[in-house]
Amino acid sequence: MKRISINLLMNIIIMLAGILLIVFFRLPDVLSWVSRIIGAIFLLPSFTFLAMVAFSRGGSRSTTHYLGILPAIGGLCFGALMMIRPPLFTPMLPMLMGVMLLAMGAFHIIYLLLSLRSVTIRIWYFMLPILVALCGFFILYLSDLHSRGTLVALLTGICLLLFNITSLQEYWAERRARRVVATDTTSTHYPDSQDNLSVSNQDYLPAIDTSQEDGDD
Repeated sequence: MKRISINLLMNIIIMLAGILLIVFFRLPDVLSWVSRIIGAIFLLPSFTFLAMVAFSRGGSRSTTHYLGILPAIGGLCFGALMMIRPPLFTPMLPMLMGVMLLAMGAFHIIYLLLSLRSVTIRIWYFMLPILVALCGFFILYLSDLHSRGTLVALLTGICLLLFNITSLQEYWAERRARRVVATDTTSTHYPDSQDNLSVSNQDYLPAIDTSQEDGDD
């Protein structure tokens, strides 16, 4: 079985969650569904990671796998609780969503800043994570939004899609950088000059002894 990328799975789940929140933000009990959706964001990647560690061979497990077991168990339990008992989280859900958006935006901003030296990052790449972080900040700061669950759900859905677009931009930037490095490595170790190739072939041709022919003459 091919190894599943946790980052890819996480981005797919976040994209689906954003679409669902945008489409169904007018539901009467929207915060209960938001709790279930956020629970799925925690639960599915955690479960996938634990399954990968459990079914992988002992020699292929690294220290990173063992260090990720405890957070994965925590995410699994927290996500399952949010999905099973949404009323426990609906009063604090706007605060939780604000913190989540603020952390997601800050994560991408820091990641882009750290990648400036190794990857070509355009300035407008920072616009979307800044918008996500600002949206999280306003949800936390404006107490009037806490009572407007539909608006909070809509803003969260939009920000989750913006988060997905930012991840896609980072992926393409890293892919371009890897392609440039691969091209430079190939041109350095495998010259394709025909002149160099012909000269190198001459070094391996056997020397022809013409002394016998001169004696016959």
